[in-house]
Amino acid sequence: MSAVHMGNSADAGPSREQMPHSWESIGGGHPDAVAHWRRTIEKREKLEEKYPELAGDRRPVLAHEGIFAKRPLRAGDDIQKATQEALTNQE
Repeated sequence: MSAVHMGNSADAGPSREQMPHSWESIGGGHPDAVAHWRRTIEKREKLEEKYPELAGDRRPVLAHEGIFAKRPLRAGDDIQKATQEALTNQE
């Protein structure tokens, strides 16, 4: 017998933050890994076109290490305010 599925379920796949951002994280450029992530990213982009609320914040990240490890500094952020908040949250 086969399993019976009742109801619909959807999987949006990994978010942009969960996708690899470096050469090492995609297996050093292994062709199978690159092909997999290309398909995954293209699928996610089509989904975000249809449902823009899934896209999240797409502004470029200016800093993501040190005091900005928990919340990255993005283009357009008030640098002074973001720095103060990061230092306050670090303590």
